[in-house]
Amino acid sequence: MLQKLKKMQILWMIIFVMGIFIFGKGTMKAMASGALQLNKEYKISELIEMASYTGYSSYWFHNIAFPSAGRVRVVFKSTTKEIMTYCKLGDRGQIFYDGIENTRSQWFSVTQGQQSLYMELNEAYNVNSEARFILQYQTSNQYVGEIESNDTFDTANMIQPGITYEGNLTSEDADVYKFVMAQNGLVLIKASDLASHNEVYLYKEDANRNTKKIKKGPDFGRIRLKKGSYFIRCAGRENWEGIPDGDPQEYRLKVDISYESEKSYEQEENNVINDANVKNVNVKYTGNLNDDEDIDWYKFTIDRKSVIALESWVPRESSDWVKFELYKGTDKLQENKTTTNPYNKAEGIIVDPGTYLLRVTGTLNEDYAFNLNCRDYIYVSKIDLDSSIEIIVGDEKTLIEKISPDNADNKTLTWSSSNPSVAVVDYHGTVSTKKVGTAVITAKATDGSGVVGSCNLKVKAKPVKATGIALIAEMTIQAGSSAKLTAQVLPNEATNKSVTWISDDESIATVDASGRVFGRKAGETYVVAAVTESIEDSDSDDPENWIYEICYITVKPKPVPKLNKKAVSVTIGKNYKLSLKSAKGKVTWKSKSPSIATVTSSGVVKGKKPGKATIVAKCGNKSYTCTVTVNGYFGKGTWYTATEGDFHLIIHSVAGNKMKYSIRMPGFSLSHKTAIIGRNGKVATASFKCRYGKKHSLTFTYVNGNRIKIKETSSCSSKLLAWSGKYSKKTLGRSFYKEKYIYAHFNTISFKY
Repeated sequence: MLQKLKKMQILWMIIFVMGIFIFGKGTMKAMASGALQLNKEYKISELIEMASYTGYSSYWFHNIAFPSAGRVRVVFKSTTKEIMTYCKLGDRGQIFYDGIENTRSQWFSVTQGQQSLYMELNEAYNVNSEARFILQYQTSNQYVGEIESNDTFDTANMIQPGITYEGNLTSEDADVYKFVMAQNGLVLIKASDLASHNEVYLYKEDANRNTKKIKKGPDFGRIRLKKGSYFIRCAGRENWEGIPDGDPQEYRLKVDISYESEKSYEQEENNVINDANVKNVNVKYTGNLNDDEDIDWYKFTIDRKSVIALESWVPRESSDWVKFELYKGTDKLQENKTTTNPYNKAEGIIVDPGTYLLRVTGTLNEDYAFNLNCRDYIYVSKIDLDSSIEIIVGDEKTLIEKISPDNADNKTLTWSSSNPSVAVVDYHGTVSTKKVGTAVITAKATDGSGVVGSCNLKVKAKPVKATGIALIAEMTIQAGSSAKLTAQVLPNEATNKSVTWISDDESIATVDASGRVFGRKAGETYVVAAVTESIEDSDSDDPENWIYEICYITVKPKPVPKLNKKAVSVTIGKNYKLSLKSAKGKVTWKSKSPSIATVTSSGVVKGKKPGKATIVAKCGNKSYTCTVTVNGYFGKGTWYTATEGDFHLIIHSVAGNKMKYSIRMPGFSLSHKTAIIGRNGKVATASFKCRYGKKHSLTFTYVNGNRIKIKETSSCSSKLLAWSGKYSKKTLGRSFYKEKYIYAHFNTISFKY
């Protein structure tokens, strides 16, 4: 049948060409009476009348003008028998085929312009007078699909994701479609109604616009593609068994794209190590194998010592398999091969910092997932051992270590002894002693942390029992004080030299663990020093195993602190040393009137001006006081005029800034008057009124220990000093001039002011 059709095509083409040359334009045997209109219904008889005869058998043709690219098909109505056995548009193949059931052909893509429609009619059209013919046409705007010409990569139809496109093929046709990946993602290509005899391929365009075939269809399945431009090329095949040559074939094409982030998905192309996807640990990623020959590579960087375990997921009960292989360099570290189990996780392994590669292969054309589970390697942070132990020479003891944290990845230790001649230790931590001495037993972590733990070991000789205690018989201390007792355990080689101290009456005296006795109050008691002669702890509570000695303690009363003076007088500028006797502890000194008298931290008092000041000594919580009287330079005694002994001054007493005085002269006296001593202690002033009601002021000036000057001021005409020579001033001295004492007994003419 195929050979017959080819011969017929060749024959009518030859006849048609010859007819043009022989008869010339417009001289064909039967010229068309009018142009065949698209989408218009015609009777068969009208179709023949309008057609041009090819000159060969029953072949006819029409010249068809297509206003734009689109598609066309032949439709018959009211047919009862086969009318048309062959229909062809130009030289692009058959668009209608035999059979009364086939009342319409498949769609056939056309380009803009005039084309010839060739038909082979049989005699049945004379019988089917009611049969109708329509050449149905759609522009490219009336359907979503192929637009001719699209048979090269440069003329490819641009398609959008998510839209179904319709197209058709013949054995001599090829349709090319282009789509663009704006970013990496998952693509599902659905090529419906295309069979295995169609050549359907997926191509990728590189930066230089070169194309590379990457997968064969029409069953593309799910495929991950990287950002870029891609082509789908669909082509028919000649002489395919069971398919008539030139028969058109309708198909549908749809591209679905799901864009994916590299944070969660595989990014093609990653089928060689150099193009491996760079991924992070502890993140679940999804990928897929585009075909059985696809290999997916992933790269991970680990910057510290870690523990890793590969996790993988595949669809449940898949008939295909996928294998996950983890490498460092060329060394395979882990492998997960998954078939029916949806999830697998490898055992954790310890790895060093570096770059690690994951290789995924298999027959699975569905999504797989993986996660390189990674956590920091947990180093040993601390090794606890007994800080010190004692072992009797010849014995053994196993040290028990406590390693922190509990979940450290490697708890293996190495043991060593600093003094193997005294003791050695094995890899279990068991210490064997050799001789008396000391050693440090060390346990070191083997995980590279450098952490060590140590134990101070003392190897002791075999024990010697105590036989006695050397202790003084008696001791005297004061209440509030303490003294140290020393007990010597005998013999000197005794193993146990730990002395226990006990006071018989702790209200009088107590004793601490070192043997120091503290006096509490006056009285007598005794202190016991005891040591056990047993070397077994279990026997230490038995009184018969104890050896003891007694020291009698006498506690004397505690002395009461006391100032050496409670009251003292000093002259301005002079010092006096105070002390607090029997004081225990620090003594502090303070003057309540530092302008009158000061005191140093050692208790030295110094007079500053006439007056009284209280000095306070404080020791502990108690205070002690001393009253200090600071006197001026005036002193008790009698002074006389240096030239006239009839006038004399008597100073009865000086207390602070007050001076009691009397003045004696023949005929009058001033008795026991008070003068106020000034700040510097050398000037005293007094005042009084005379019998005339006038005020008199006296100023006494200290010159030295033997001389005093006296001055009187008053508005009164009768001066006190007028009774003795120069009345305004007198200089008095200690010397007594008898020859001048002429009025000494004239008491009858005494005037008292």
